[in-house]
Amino acid sequence: MTEAPFVYVDEDKIISHLLCAVCQQPFINPHKPACKKHTFCFSCVKTLSSCPTCRHSIHGVEELKPAEDQMLLTLLNELVVYCSFRKRGCSWTGPRENLEAHKERSCEFHHCCWTARGCQTKASKKELPKHQVDCEYGDAQCPEGCKFVCERRFIANHLDQNCAFIKQRRREEELRENQRKQKVGTFERRVL
Repeated sequence: MTEAPFVYVDEDKIISHLLCAVCQQPFINPHKPACKKHTFCFSCVKTLSSCPTCRHSIHGVEELKPAEDQMLLTLLNELVVYCSFRKRGCSWTGPRENLEAHKERSCEFHHCCWTARGCQTKASKKELPKHQVDCEYGDAQCPEGCKFVCERRFIANHLDQNCAFIKQRRREEELRENQRKQKVGTFERRVL
């Protein structure tokens, strides 16, 4: 069964000859079994042992051949789809064959990879990597070397309150300061 990678504009107007008999969606990567009479999405037919329409046996994926009907392929490519980021606010619609180019080059509604943590940044695919490097919701390792990893926005709290290396350094500094004070105190007693 094919998971629909496209959301079609006017889906109810798509002619039945463009629909896979298995998933009932417009063909994705259309292939024909050995009977060569029927077409299905590759992902729908690749695990079947017979043609779902005529029951002709299928003896493995090697037997499946890409559909070469240029009219079929052209009609599929011309189906009008919404941008995959429509729910995020993108209003683009266009031919199915142009969707990836739109998302790569011009869509401004890619979300940061840290969206699940709360980042609301939307940017073009080109600008997004720059943001993600410094995103406050991204992972950051303690700069003091304790190997603690947390969201970048919490690193200051970690350094102020929890970093084992800083705590150890403070204890060592306190110990040195106490030892210095003891030496000064001992020296002052001797002098007096």
